Amino acid sequence: MGDGNVKARSVPRLVGLALGCMGLLGGCGDPPSGVFACEEDSDCPEGYSCRIGKADESALLCYDSAGDGQGSEPMGGAGGAGGAGGERPGDDTDASVDDAGMDASVDDAGMDASVDDAGMDAAMDASVDDAGMDASVDDAGMNGGGDGGSDAAAEAGSDSSTDAATDASVDSRIPVTCGDLDCGSMTTTCRSYSCDDSGSDAVCKATDATDGTPCGPDDDICVWDQTCATGECAGTTQPCGPAVEVMDAVTIGEIGNISEPRDLANDCPIGEVPIGISGAETEGTFYIKLLTGFHVQCGKLKIVESGGVHSIEIDPAGTSLPPDSQFGGYTPRGATQTATCPANQAIVGYGGTAEALTNAVRQVRIRCAPLNLVGDLQSGYRIEHGAAASVGTVGTSAVGIALADIDCPKHLVGRGIQAFSGDILDGVMLRCGEPIMRSLTTGPEDGLTGSTAFDSTCPAGSYLVGFDANALDSGDEAGRLSVLTPVCGRFFAHDASGLVVENVEVFGSPGSPFGTTNNGTRLAHRCANPNEVVVAVESGLDAAGRVTELKVHCAPLSVTAAAGMPSQATIAIGDAAVLSPALSSTGSVVEARAPHRCPAGTVGVGVAGHADTALDGLALRCTHPKLPISKRLTITPTLDLHIVSSSPDSSFDGLDYLMVEARNEGPGGGSDALLRWDLSSIGAGDAVSYAELRMTAYNGFAWGGNGDVYVQRVAGNSWTAATTWNTAPEAPSSLGSWWLWYGGTSTVNPGVVKSLKVGRLHSDRLGDAIRSEALLDSEFGVRLYCGGYTSVYRSASFAEVDQRPTLDIFHRPLLPPAP
Repeated sequence: MGDGNVKARSVPRLVGLALGCMGLLGGCGDPPSGVFACEEDSDCPEGYSCRIGKADESALLCYDSAGDGQGSEPMGGAGGAGGAGGERPGDDTDASVDDAGMDASVDDAGMDASVDDAGMDAAMDASVDDAGMDASVDDAGMNGGGDGGSDAAAEAGSDSSTDAATDASVDSRIPVTCGDLDCGSMTTTCRSYSCDDSGSDAVCKATDATDGTPCGPDDDICVWDQTCATGECAGTTQPCGPAVEVMDAVTIGEIGNISEPRDLANDCPIGEVPIGISGAETEGTFYIKLLTGFHVQCGKLKIVESGGVHSIEIDPAGTSLPPDSQFGGYTPRGATQTATCPANQAIVGYGGTAEALTNAVRQVRIRCAPLNLVGDLQSGYRIEHGAAASVGTVGTSAVGIALADIDCPKHLVGRGIQAFSGDILDGVMLRCGEPIMRSLTTGPEDGLTGSTAFDSTCPAGSYLVGFDANALDSGDEAGRLSVLTPVCGRFFAHDASGLVVENVEVFGSPGSPFGTTNNGTRLAHRCANPNEVVVAVESGLDAAGRVTELKVHCAPLSVTAAAGMPSQATIAIGDAAVLSPALSSTGSVVEARAPHRCPAGTVGVGVAGHADTALDGLALRCTHPKLPISKRLTITPTLDLHIVSSSPDSSFDGLDYLMVEARNEGPGGGSDALLRWDLSSIGAGDAVSYAELRMTAYNGFAWGGNGDVYVQRVAGNSWTAATTWNTAPEAPSSLGSWWLWYGGTSTVNPGVVKSLKVGRLHSDRLGDAIRSEALLDSEFGVRLYCGGYTSVYRSASFAEVDQRPTLDIFHRPLLPPAP
């Protein structure tokens, strides 16, 4: 935390002052915004006069000349200079303070993005944003110091009481002008600054806060339930601080047969990287010395600090991929072989050998390297891997087609594998992703803490957008919430329309639901708009202290700046609003807990708490939003047609519709649709962050049986407009399905519009398949079939463009272009 002294004339490198010149004051010559002490009117800027303070009649402050000193606000209060002071009437969220003038104009518009997002979320945003920005200005002056350095501490009661407490604490922390510096604006609740002009240069001298007092943000964003210990923040509710997520992924190299359609992309969970592999060799008469029973072992990334230096460690107790099975189901005859990276190293490259005859995998060799933090606190941190070395091999036979060693670029690390597997390991590719640092913090837990603890964080690139739960209405748990499921939304910023944020996917829980009792009413509680995220929760408790009600506050995200195509967007967080009605059961609320809001500049990314048969306690996990900027590609098929089993030698190309008819029930005996897209505009080094297939149906009939329409990946792209049922390519790999309902008459007339319905498929498997095809031949084909229903879709030949089949792909470059 430095030596505690800041000189006024011989000014060292100081974050707080730099921020003041950059954004707080609108230029260092303008009147400073904040609360200012005075002795006479001439001490105040134009339009302000020196009056007795509202909360402390012994204090003189600069007030608006039109006010009376008792009812008006001082400089920096509501209605004060720049409108950047206290909370706005009717808005009880801290977002109205931070984003109204302080956080939006400085933190979100420039400071947080240019410094924090440059590399190290935990160290950068914590030390600059929270230590220099929120703590020294927002909490000390702009928000009146009433936050006590901590949103949670300030709002432990209610926002109405917060306003009163804020005004009182404003007057008790009057900034002191010290030469060129405003010492008061540097004050945090862990440390206060006063002017010392006894030497040749006036300095702002630091005094540590008394141990045991509430402690606000200083060196991290862990601001909930803290106390000061020798001027340092300590005593957080749960461990928090920097974490690493590996965003997106590209595949490098290929061992074996990667055209095998049964492809399975497996990435390590958030905060983990691959550190080892295992497998066994076949020793039968048919499969000889090929790999099967293949697994990848992940390790948990940890950022540790020693003597002020941060470094990365890897805990080997991570996840095994695939988690519940293996690549290659053939019973191995040989012993399991294992190759593992040295301590605190990760897989960043690989090589190996495939059999010449079948092209199946004989051998996989891993290359490992340490992961390093590069940079410094001022310029920002990033993660790079060090020099890679081959450390071990699974498989004993090196006879066949060799893949020379290949490594992820230094700015990427291993994320997982893409395996192609049937009975044996047919093919394998290493997946490399971009590591991004972020800070995580967990808020106070409302409710009981005596049952089983849980901690669930949204996957990489996703944020909390709501909850599902059961409202229990019978049995011993009646009146409580159970089977609580956090719902995460996947967000992207793309380069169309001046950059917008889209919630393009909402999916289920990143972990198991919390609580096991299922009786009662199923409730869904989601943020109202697609660009919103959860930023606060407040619990209602029964007489026993268990959770019977949950109120959720959501705030919109928006992109505020992005020059060209930077890797990360600058994100602004808007004002929060509580969802209504609350997520609640029939139980009474004896104690309504105050909202626990994410710290300034952060949003919900998961939950923690306790549960048994029902939900006992809940806490919110928060982080700084990190949105990679992707290019958005929206394309229609270059070729589409349908094929009919009752006319197996006829082609049906060029029509303005595509028939997907029930194979066993339809009068035609079954029709499938074939579609193909050109992927050549996706770069060879691009990652596919997200993909969605959309098809517009307008007629159909439910014959009975399974009504799912399956989207299957086509093996190869040699089919043409003349393709028939008998010559159609195989498509054994399903990417997912959708379900559309058309009742009424069994007559399916392609010339009649019943109603428009959209079939949608978005899944990781779809994105992985597109990425694989982009590497192979830049074309992607699917086959649609259904066993029980019939549906008729618009084709690429249909006159109205917005009803044609569409593939929506978000992609961004991760690998550098070839020299």
